[in-house]
Amino acid sequence: MTMSDRNLESRVRQLEDRNSIGELIGRYGYVIDNRDIDGLTELFTDDCVLQSQDGVMDARGRDAIVEMYRGRFAVLGPSFHFTHDHAI
Repeated sequence: MTMSDRNLESRVRQLEDRNSIGELIGRYGYVIDNRDIDGLTELFTDDCVLQSQDGVMDARGRDAIVEMYRGRFAVLGPSFHFTHDHAI
């Protein structure tokens, strides 16, 4: 593999990664707005951490995050996420 092939491969990988992150952001809004617990489990890794700046949301691990959202869904009204202008 030549240097230019590796550079092209790296650039393509970067574009694919950026696209995947953008899709994840969009899926998050859809899943949260639809209160889709099954879809929620697909958004996070087993070792993830989710914290909000105000401390209301603070969970470690996929199962804990799902339970946290179950509680949030029980007390919050509808949500309407609009995502745009991603800085990746």
